Amino acid sequence: MADTTAAHPIVVGIDGSTSALAAVEWAAREATLRGAPLVAVRAWTYATIETGWPTVPMRVSDDDIAGNERRLLDESLAPWQEKYPEVAVEGRVVRGRPVRALLSEGAHAQLLVVGSRGRGAMAGLGLGSVSQGVLHHADRPVAIVRTRP
Repeated sequence: MADTTAAHPIVVGIDGSTSALAAVEWAAREATLRGAPLVAVRAWTYATIETGWPTVPMRVSDDDIAGNERRLLDESLAPWQEKYPEVAVEGRVVRGRPVRALLSEGAHAQLLVVGSRGRGAMAGLGLGSVSQGVLHHADRPVAIVRTRP
């Protein structure tokens, strides 16, 4: 039986934070080593829109939000696509909660990669840490990338 591990992607969550960008770089290096494609997932809900409520127009469509999220994802991925041109990168914008989106998009991944903001256990309890959620609910290997202070 042939080894098809390389055909399965590495899936990384990206939200534009410093820790997520570190996770993308780590995942891209790992994809290079494994000869695997990279899938970057950016999930959004109305509560996670980066622009903030005061600047959101009164009438905004899901398509407008998804388009803005796509632009932010593409901007975040551009430096890593240049640095790792041998890695096939696919960006996916998904409406939904980040943990659920990453688990769904990573259903056939060989590895899930997320960043950790390192806010500590108490903050994670109150905020619902994505890295904790993915770690505890994934049925495949998970890498949590932390940035150095």
